[in-house]
Amino acid sequence: MGHDANCVGLSPASTLPDLSTQRPQRSGLSVPGEMNDWGTTEVHIESALAKWLPTHTANAFDAAAGERERFGELLVLGGKITPDQLADALSEQCATGERLGHLLTQKGWITNEERDAILAFQAGQVGHDGPLRLGKLLLAAGCISRQQLDDAVTRQKTSPKKLGEVLVDAGYVNPGQVSRSLRLQRRLIKASLVFLLSSLGAAGIEPALAEGPTHVLAVTAVVLPSVRMNVQKQMPELTVTSPDLERGYIDIPAASVVDIAALTSQGFTLSFDTALPIFSAVDIVGLNGSARLGADGGTVTQREAGRVRKTLTLGYRFYLSKGVRPGTYAWPLVLSAAPADGAG
Repeated sequence: MGHDANCVGLSPASTLPDLSTQRPQRSGLSVPGEMNDWGTTEVHIESALAKWLPTHTANAFDAAAGERERFGELLVLGGKITPDQLADALSEQCATGERLGHLLTQKGWITNEERDAILAFQAGQVGHDGPLRLGKLLLAAGCISRQQLDDAVTRQKTSPKKLGEVLVDAGYVNPGQVSRSLRLQRRLIKASLVFLLSSLGAAGIEPALAEGPTHVLAVTAVVLPSVRMNVQKQMPELTVTSPDLERGYIDIPAASVVDIAALTSQGFTLSFDTALPIFSAVDIVGLNGSARLGADGGTVTQREAGRVRKTLTLGYRFYLSKGVRPGTYAWPLVLSAAPADGAG
């Protein structure tokens, strides 16, 4: 099993959390049995995750995996703050001794709810048997059997080595399979964080966004920048046909309809994070001008200062990646909004 660069042919156990592309549940992870190359396997697992996350509010926390990461690094990975913002806050933390989460909320870069959500996700990275653990990803991809995974976990209990090293030493997988699975795990964790943070958008709304006049009870007042996004409509899936593949792209008009309520001095940003790598680039229409983003997605800034209330109807042209086959995939982008103030 460990000498094959791809992982196919095994039937994953039904007791694992399910990210199946056929029928998302919370009780068993699997990919279709006809997988015959690693790239296709990755696409199916990422598609399954994109369908599984919205089925239960706790799924984003269940997706916590990997080694425990620092609080600020998780916020950067989830696209909530930039590396420069983190460096600025860490520098201030060294000077003041304040907790990083407190500093970030004071600056208005995250909300209390987002802070608590990231702390809960961070706690779940240790001692939590979620679906994105390395062993479960290898099992879902058909690289190892349940018996082999159980054996490796037992061996690891008396070894200082990581699970991937134990699996390689046992001859169950090769180092390349472990490396690819870890890279896949990283992308899935990022997608889960982005989903988790964007799903909090309807809560923690700043009082300044409420209807009606605001009464100022001081000589001066500082209103922290804030953005709320409410999704009216979002296409759940993307169907690719043979003519689309021959053409090289697929047009999806009016696929996303979102309400934006913002109070900022520099406008707001819309982040389009890739949840499924089936495109090499994407054109987005319906913004203040069109935008083209690469395979990793990106951020588009809308420079509308002050109080903004508007509805955006977004259309997409996806330029399809090589190796994509005809079929129905989960929607490949995760959309979130944030103030542009201080974003650099």
